[in-house]
Amino acid sequence: MNARKSAKTVGSTIDRMLRSGAMLKSPPPAFYPLLSHPPPPSLVKFNPARPSTDLPPTTTVPDTPYRAVRAKLDAGIRLSEDEKLILEAPQPAFTTRRKPPRKANSNKSRPMPIVFRDDEIRRQFFRDHPFEAYRPVFLAEGETVKAPSGPAGVEWTELRQRTIVPTAEDAVSFIYNLHESHSIPLATAYTHGVSQFRTLRAEHETATRSATLEARAHGAIFFGEIERGLQVEEKVLDEWVNGRAIQDAIAASNGGAGAAPISVASAEGIWARQPEDHVPEDVQGEIEFTGGLKYVERFQTRGQEEQLGAEEESMEQQP
Repeated sequence: MNARKSAKTVGSTIDRMLRSGAMLKSPPPAFYPLLSHPPPPSLVKFNPARPSTDLPPTTTVPDTPYRAVRAKLDAGIRLSEDEKLILEAPQPAFTTRRKPPRKANSNKSRPMPIVFRDDEIRRQFFRDHPFEAYRPVFLAEGETVKAPSGPAGVEWTELRQRTIVPTAEDAVSFIYNLHESHSIPLATAYTHGVSQFRTLRAEHETATRSATLEARAHGAIFFGEIERGLQVEEKVLDEWVNGRAIQDAIAASNGGAGAAPISVASAEGIWARQPEDHVPEDVQGEIEFTGGLKYVERFQTRGQEEQLGAEEESMEQQP
């Protein structure tokens, strides 16, 4: 049985069984309450039908004489001969479109493209300035998106009012603002905005080139990240030119208790204190750089003292 019709037909089914006298001899306890309070047509809740005033303009059923005559007939009002002729005349069918719109001569329904005016400006801008797509952009943001600083609307008449180093998005926003706030045609606004963008970029490039030449004249050296990494690597390798001698000196100092400790004088020339090393103010007297030999000696001495202290405690504990 159909689930939508099962609840509605329970009462009629019980009545038919009682009349037959074969399956039910007496009505069940729920029969009379069921007749007094019949169940809804379906267990599934249906949404109410949309009124004609809420339908789209293209699918709204217009108010016709047929509908007025039909309403009078449903209310039990006597109709005239002319009104009876209206009911007998064929009426056009008005249906609501249920399928989404689709492209002409196509079997697939596709949504219409959503295009904004600033997207068209941005597409044309990057078509004319493809190199701008290769410039790095900082994408990190805080908890909220910061509002653009500077003038906006009618007050924004020049691109340099916000920044002297504009980005591609600044140029697109300026062109869109000229078109919307100043009612300038899009072609004119695009030409005007691109001209100001190129002027500011040329000024910035000229200023940067002049500053670079001036810095190089004073002895500055400019290099990229690769050259910087190579120089750092070479500096670290230069510090370990005498690394084998340093390792031999440390191994000799750890030769054992009977081995003669290496003197500081023998390590001269292996380590050299750099003049840029910082010396704390609380250190008194001249500092002698030993390359870690004194630290190793103190470590060995402390180990021997701890061993002797442990032996003395064990001897005291014995009876």
